[in-house]
Amino acid sequence: MDIQINSKFLPHADRFEADFYDFLRGFSEAASFFPTAESVERRKITIKQWLLRLFQGNYDSRYFLELQRIGQIHVKRGAPIHWVTASMNFKRQYLLDILYKEIRDPEEFRRLSRSLNKILDINLDV
Repeated sequence: MDIQINSKFLPHADRFEADFYDFLRGFSEAASFFPTAESVERRKITIKQWLLRLFQGNYDSRYFLELQRIGQIHVKRGAPIHWVTASMNFKRQYLLDILYKEIRDPEEFRRLSRSLNKILDINLDV
């Protein structure tokens, strides 16, 4: 991932974490997955960590093992598959919107958005 892209998303990490959790609360089943304030705060921290690691550009075996571990937790806890798909769609649109606001050059936006879509697709696949 382009180092430049990291600097575009870093200032939005806190807002992303809050908006993503608000999105999850829109699912009626969400209360059973986040029953306490502590569980909500843990989820916010993990989604922010995911975002920051996404743009570090270090996609080694440890990165993919961590993605697998996260996926296994979702399966173990019975997270509905439509949550995973809808969540990735939320993340994709949110991040593309940031990129659109931050990158003025149309060719640079296309290049970076292709990179963003690729790494998000890899995350979803794993």
